[in-house]
Amino acid sequence: METLRKVDEVISGPVNLSRIHFDQRVLGLALTYYVNYGLSSRKTALILKQVHGLNISHQTIINYASSVSAVIKSLVDKYPYKIGSTLSGDETYIKIRGKNHYVFFWSDPVSKIITSYTIYSIRDTECACKSICDCLNKYNEIPDDLTLITDGNPIYNAAQVFFELNDIKFDLHQVIGVKNKDEESKKYRPFKQIEERLNRTYKQNYYGTNGYDKLECANSYMVLFVCFFNFLRQHSSLDFKAPVDDDLFDNSMLMPDRWLKLIELSSQYHIN
Repeated sequence: METLRKVDEVISGPVNLSRIHFDQRVLGLALTYYVNYGLSSRKTALILKQVHGLNISHQTIINYASSVSAVIKSLVDKYPYKIGSTLSGDETYIKIRGKNHYVFFWSDPVSKIITSYTIYSIRDTECACKSICDCLNKYNEIPDDLTLITDGNPIYNAAQVFFELNDIKFDLHQVIGVKNKDEESKKYRPFKQIEERLNRTYKQNYYGTNGYDKLECANSYMVLFVCFFNFLRQHSSLDFKAPVDDDLFDNSMLMPDRWLKLIELSSQYHIN
């Protein structure tokens, strides 16, 4: 974790990751419980104390997670993903202090790689455009046959017009309602259902954390969730491999060490 010392000079977080009180592997262990298993910070702290004999506060868990999120976001956003020309998107909502906020998820339905994940306080055309732009930034060159699949929300039609005015064209297919009343919905519903399963997977983690006080906190945790989903979570549809299968880890590496490896990889984006 030598590179973290340089990263801490350019990224301000609640804690200095290169100088935490506990061993670095405790950091990986905390992330494993907190993110992989979707436990609250209090339950994570309790497990570390009762199972591993580590006396660590739940606030320290939150501070660790926030600091790692700030470091690892560059990896999540800038990694050279191998994604296809078809992306599916869907939005769901979570509550922050009792108010609805909206998650705009996009992913490659084949590789399962999440390409956009930001949470917004409203659900409008601007948010749709921003989420699509996040997807476009994942390509070195935008495919000529780019195809986007969404629900029937008109904000995506408006977003398509916006991008066409800026010389970016893509096919948009919309799945209407819950029953296949037209051929387009029938053909593309399986793609939308993949996105709906992603929403449910995220919400399982969201409920485990007991929610968030601020939008910034929700987006901070989201970065960790997407990192876990893209790089660490095994999928049965991918022969129990992670969406990003680029031999980043030794097969013998346990999950805490894999988190530390991802943090190290993330550091390179900040130093370079």
